[in-house]
Amino acid sequence: GYRYPSLTVYRDGTVLNRSGRMTRLTPTGMERLTFATTNSGLFLASGDLGFEPGYVGGAATVFIELRRGVEIIRRSTPLAEAQATRDEALRIIALAERLIDHESWLPADAWAAGPATATTYAPTHFLVQVTVEAGLVGPPLALDVADVEWPLPGRMETFGVKFESPFSSAITRCGVIGLSEGLALERAIGAQHWARDPNAGESSADLAWGAADSRVTIRRVSPLPGEQLECTADALNW
Repeated sequence: GYRYPSLTVYRDGTVLNRSGRMTRLTPTGMERLTFATTNSGLFLASGDLGFEPGYVGGAATVFIELRRGVEIIRRSTPLAEAQATRDEALRIIALAERLIDHESWLPADAWAAGPATATTYAPTHFLVQVTVEAGLVGPPLALDVADVEWPLPGRMETFGVKFESPFSSAITRCGVIGLSEGLALERAIGAQHWARDPNAGESSADLAWGAADSRVTIRRVSPLPGEQLECTADALNW
């Protein structure tokens, strides 16, 4: 799955879509949206529908997660044409589409801050990883570390906390920085050098480090609302 699914609904009524657009539901709106899920009969227990045995090819996966207390019930399915239990797959897909399209059917009293007053989510901090791997493997890179004025305290090679990869010779340094520092990092490297993955809420840039015969990958991750990202081995993207 993705860190940023198509729709996330929080207990306080905040609704976040994948583009970062935020609205807020009233208790009535939360009740209606939750009822549409629980009344479907699909969430008695977790279950993932697999592919039809004879199906060949790729397919997107649709998933819905419902939190009940500390338990998360998850239902998922490939798109229906890849699915042997087609009727149940169609029900999961139809429910996901209805939830994503909730603005079209929720009444006016469902909104504390509706679509007309939607805001854009802006993180207050970022988790930044700087990974150095020996050898300039792969296609030539347009930007060298020597051409970048490192905008964060200290030097790039001493940034944050050091982690050694268990899978390769790569070394990753990780730190949490503020919003202004994150924007300064983007400007220092240049917007054209960043690859963005909105589904994962992250951006990354690849740089050559000719003086050290190495390749450097800088990864900047945005937290979800209320999420406190930390530099731990489990959080690293090796």
